[in-house]
Amino acid sequence: MDKYKELCDRILQFREYLHKLIANKNNLQDPEIISASRMLDSLLNEYRQLKEIKIDKNS
Repeated sequence: MDKYKELCDRILQFREYLHKLIANKNNLQDPEIISASRMLDSLLNEYRQLKEIKIDKNS
């Protein structure tokens, strides 16, 4: 599996995980939710960087 597809899958899985955490905790300031949100942010940033690299290579 290429890195792009793998990263997309991880983002989707983490989004689902975060949604479940929020539903169970009912407190957006819970440390576990904040940590998961930061991890998702990191994955999304990695996705953006990877996409920019692909765009640059195709230009």
